[in-house]
Amino acid sequence: MEAFQLQDSLLCLPGWQPVIAGFTTKLIGDLGFRTDIDDQTVVHLREQLAATIKQPLNTWVFAQQTHSTNIRKITAADRGRGALQYEDGIPDTDGFYTNIPGIVLATIHADCTPVWFYAPKHKMIGVAHAGWRGTTGEITRKILKIWIEKENIPPADIRVAIGPCISQSYYEVGNDVIEQIKSMETPESMDFVRQIAPDKYTIDTRMLNYNQATDIGIPSANIQISNYCTFADSELFYSYRREHKAAGRMLAFITIPE
Repeated sequence: MEAFQLQDSLLCLPGWQPVIAGFTTKLIGDLGFRTDIDDQTVVHLREQLAATIKQPLNTWVFAQQTHSTNIRKITAADRGRGALQYEDGIPDTDGFYTNIPGIVLATIHADCTPVWFYAPKHKMIGVAHAGWRGTTGEITRKILKIWIEKENIPPADIRVAIGPCISQSYYEVGNDVIEQIKSMETPESMDFVRQIAPDKYTIDTRMLNYNQATDIGIPSANIQISNYCTFADSELFYSYRREHKAAGRMLAFITIPE
């Protein structure tokens, strides 16, 4: 069963109320700041999205994503960072979390796997951008470890959703990525690699992130996985692998409304 429901131009994550969580489609437009698109055009589209989910844009937080595994706990002082211009985003960060209602966490995607986190009893939310570097660097495991060890949240209290991304059939990589997968802490990671030629492989980033979550103790019943493929579904999604530098950007977002 598909984890996300398409409502107009948004993919929404049902069953996480009162949390609002979802993923944009190309029907909304390109929501990432880039050199070939006017910043005000992006801001206008972001304002439309903010109005749609009734969360003002000055409450949103964005990062300067670098395909890292750096995690940041967001405070009230971070409110609005990166919403109106890239340079104001949280530096060198690809995952963040907060327990402050009224803050919207957002990451930018164009094939890379979005991962959402929610601990209802503890009113904690998070989101991560997991491309192959973030996935092999185990960003999902890292944010969950912080929640379990630093925030004292039992694994059974945590819910995880793995969203639309490029599927294994289209995600071809070379030996450099495979060596990173072999060195991952999470066992059996090579189970999600398929060799298609002597030096060519495809990888399943959905399952690599799922495996990190279950290995650290998250019950499988608490994890939802989307079947949407950003590469294959050109009507709904931008895709860097399909469109290269011309690809637009989608947003993964999550908030606990005030």
